[in-house]
Amino acid sequence: CQFIMVGRLIDKKRPDLVIRAFADCIDGGLQATLRIIGDGPLLRRCRKLVSTLQIDDQVEFMGRQPPDAVQRSLLTSDVFVQHSTIAPDGDKEGWPVAIAEAAALGLPIISTRHASIPEQVIDGVSGLLCEEGDWQTMGQHMRRLAKEPSERKQMGEAARDHIRAFNVEDQVRQLQDIVLRVADQEAS
Repeated sequence: CQFIMVGRLIDKKRPDLVIRAFADCIDGGLQATLRIIGDGPLLRRCRKLVSTLQIDDQVEFMGRQPPDAVQRSLLTSDVFVQHSTIAPDGDKEGWPVAIAEAAALGLPIISTRHASIPEQVIDGVSGLLCEEGDWQTMGQHMRRLAKEPSERKQMGEAARDHIRAFNVEDQVRQLQDIVLRVADQEAS
């Protein structure tokens, strides 16, 4: 199973907790890999953690990549992982684009109940969610999907179908319908 994380390596994305969850997932010899695309102030700490956990051979730091390379990596991966939290300085996610992009490409998502992520990911249907900071449950979710290719496929299809509801044209059409309904009510 190929896991992938895409994003800046910063406090609100907690890449260290993704690494801990991955290490827990593969404990016992499960064959899986983790690709980390991105750069940032936590890179050195993450590399050290991977070395300390002795999982260097199963984690690949790819650094910053152009959009076409990110898309190719997503297309050759099985599960998208992101552990979003509120950073110590109060920084937090809004609507994570990387999750939407991964879902649109048919990847199941493992993430946290944070900001708008529960709107993007239907827990148990298009992915699996855990609480912020709970890397143990994230690791269990990763192990579950690593062992169940058919569930990964089913969740990935559900992720793609669900995220389609968030396309711009549909959102504009829905907003237009609301405005027209309100205008009609006020005219009556």
